[in-house]
Amino acid sequence: MVAQGDRLDRWDAVLGNAADAQVALDVIERAIDDAVYLGEDAFNQLLPVQAYTRTIQGQHRRIVELERASMETMQRLRASEQGRLKAEARTAELQQELENNAEVFKLHYTELLTKDEEIERLKNEDYHQLSASQRRTVQLMDNTLEPSLDLRTDAS
Repeated sequence: MVAQGDRLDRWDAVLGNAADAQVALDVIERAIDDAVYLGEDAFNQLLPVQAYTRTIQGQHRRIVELERASMETMQRLRASEQGRLKAEARTAELQQELENNAEVFKLHYTELLTKDEEIERLKNEDYHQLSASQRRTVQLMDNTLEPSLDLRTDAS
């Protein structure tokens, strides 16, 4: 069973809560009594102020939206700029690679020309060392090979 002392403690708590509620009710009642009642003239005078307040609040919301959009645009612009810089770096890299390949090509081309000249020189030396009959055979061979190798056409 519940002790007599516990019941009294509970009733004391209930009474304390009721007293707190009464105090809160008194505070609300005084606030209502202190409230200002506006007449119709005063209310009509405050309508433009209220309209300006709504306009200002709407403009503030619009400013916040525009600031947000501006920040998003700046972020996209930064990302675009980074992409452009990467593309420029890649272009410079490819340009350098192309220049290097051109240099290698030039070196190979000059080497081929040098070897071709060396072959012609050796061919001429060997040709002069041949006897007259051997020269005649080489000329015949060159004449038979030349028309098939000549890409020019004589359409005169």
